[in-house]
Amino acid sequence: MSRNSVRAIKKPFIQEIMNIEMFIVGFVIFSGYLYFLIWNIITQNRKQRESNYPDIEDDSVDYDGMGNYGRFPEKNNKKKK
Repeated sequence: MSRNSVRAIKKPFIQEIMNIEMFIVGFVIFSGYLYFLIWNIITQNRKQRESNYPDIEDDSVDYDGMGNYGRFPEKNNKKKK
Protein backbone atom coordinates (compact mmCIF):
# COMPACT_ATOMS: atom_id res chain seq x y z
CA MET A 1 0.00 0.00 0.00
CA SER A 2 1.21 3.42 -0.80
CA ARG A 3 0.79 6.53 1.33
CA ASN A 4 -2.03 7.86 -0.80
CA SER A 5 -4.17 4.79 -0.25
CA VAL A 6 -3.66 5.02 3.54
CA ARG A 7 -4.70 8.66 3.55
CA ALA A 8 -7.74 7.82 1.44
CA ILE A 9 -8.79 5.23 4.02
CA LYS A 10 -8.24 7.47 7.08
CA LYS A 11 -9.89 10.61 5.76
CA PRO A 12 -13.52 9.36 5.61
CA PHE A 13 -13.15 7.77 9.06
CA ILE A 14 -11.94 11.06 10.56
CA GLN A 15 -14.71 12.97 8.83
CA GLU A 16 -17.26 10.50 10.22
CA ILE A 17 -15.92 11.00 13.74
CA MET A 18 -16.05 14.77 13.33
CA ASN A 19 -19.63 14.54 12.09
CA ILE A 20 -20.59 12.57 15.21
CA GLU A 21 -18.76 15.06 17.44
CA MET A 22 -20.51 18.01 15.82
CA PHE A 23 -23.86 16.25 16.20
CA ILE A 24 -23.18 15.71 19.92
CA VAL A 25 -22.08 19.32 20.44
CA GLY A 26 -25.14 20.60 18.60
CA PHE A 27 -27.42 18.30 20.58
CA VAL A 28 -25.95 19.52 23.90
CA ILE A 29 -26.40 23.16 22.90
CA PHE A 30 -29.96 22.55 21.69
CA SER A 31 -30.84 20.59 24.84
CA GLY A 32 -29.51 23.38 27.03
CA TYR A 33 -31.51 25.93 25.05
CA LEU A 34 -34.72 23.92 25.44
CA TYR A 35 -34.12 23.37 29.17
CA PHE A 36 -33.61 27.07 29.89
CA LEU A 37 -36.51 28.04 27.61
CA ILE A 38 -38.95 25.81 29.51
CA TRP A 39 -37.47 26.86 32.88
CA ASN A 40 -37.86 30.54 31.95
CA ILE A 41 -41.48 30.06 30.83
CA ILE A 42 -42.38 28.29 34.09
CA THR A 43 -40.68 30.83 36.38
CA GLN A 44 -42.11 33.85 34.54
CA ASN A 45 -45.57 32.28 34.69
CA ARG A 46 -45.25 31.91 38.47
CA LYS A 47 -44.04 35.50 38.89
CA GLN A 48 -46.86 36.84 36.72
CA ARG A 49 -49.45 34.83 38.63
CA GLU A 50 -48.13 36.16 41.96
CA SER A 51 -48.07 39.78 40.79
CA ASN A 52 -51.50 39.73 39.12
CA TYR A 53 -53.37 37.72 41.74
CA PRO A 54 -51.56 38.19 45.08
CA ASP A 55 -54.45 37.67 47.51
CA ILE A 56 -56.67 35.13 45.79
CA GLU A 57 -57.37 32.20 48.04
CA ASP A 58 -59.89 29.42 47.69
CA ASP A 59 -63.00 29.76 49.83
CA SER A 60 -64.00 26.30 51.01
CA VAL A 61 -67.48 27.48 52.12
CA ASP A 62 -68.36 29.20 48.84
CA TYR A 63 -70.01 26.35 46.96
CA ASP A 64 -71.72 28.30 44.21
CA GLY A 65 -68.68 30.35 43.17
CA MET A 66 -70.51 33.68 43.42
CA GLY A 67 -68.65 34.99 46.44
CA ASN A 68 -70.01 36.15 49.79
CA TYR A 69 -72.97 38.10 48.42
CA GLY A 70 -75.84 36.12 49.90
CA ARG A 71 -74.34 34.35 52.85
CA PHE A 72 -75.03 36.93 55.55
CA PRO A 73 -77.61 39.73 55.44
CA GLU A 74 -76.46 43.31 55.93
CA LYS A 75 -77.08 44.75 59.38
CA ASN A 76 -78.86 48.09 59.45
CA ASN A 77 -78.66 49.64 62.89
CA LYS A 78 -80.14 52.91 61.71
CA LYS A 79 -83.73 53.53 62.69
CA LYS A 80 -86.18 54.60 60.05
CA LYS A 81 -87.95 57.89 60.69
